[in-house]
Amino acid sequence: MKVSIYYFNDLERSYGIIQFEGNEVGTLRKKLDALKLDEFLDIMKKSLGLEPVSVSLAKGKYTRRGTVIDMVYLRIELEETIYTFEIYDESMEVISSDDMLNTLNFVKEFVKVFVPHIIERKHGWIGL
Repeated sequence: MKVSIYYFNDLERSYGIIQFEGNEVGTLRKKLDALKLDEFLDIMKKSLGLEPVSVSLAKGKYTRRGTVIDMVYLRIELEETIYTFEIYDESMEVISSDDMLNTLNFVKEFVKVFVPHIIERKHGWIGL
C-alpha cells in the first residue's frame, strides 16, 4: 500500500491517495461491498473502538470516459472528525477534517481491519 497525504492548513483538511498493490488489490472494496451497514458499524465498534455519529455506506459504479468500475463510497463522522472515502479495487481516496498524521494513522488502522495482510510502503506527505 502506497500512501500520499496532503494537508491544507488554511482549510484544516487532509487529502490522501492510497494505491493498493499485488494481493491487496480489490480486497478492501470487495469486503466493504459485501457488508450491510449494521455489520460495518459492528466492526467499527469491535475492531476500532469507534461509535460514529453518522455513517454513509454506498456501493455502486464509477464511470470515466466510458470505463466503468466498481466502487464503494464511505463517510464516517466521528465527534470531532469526518472521513470521506472513495474506494476502488486499485486505489482509495480519502478526505478528512483532520491533520496529516491523524489521517494517516486512521487510514492505516482502518485498512488493516479489512486487509490484515497489507504491506506498508514509504509514505509521502505535503503540507500546504
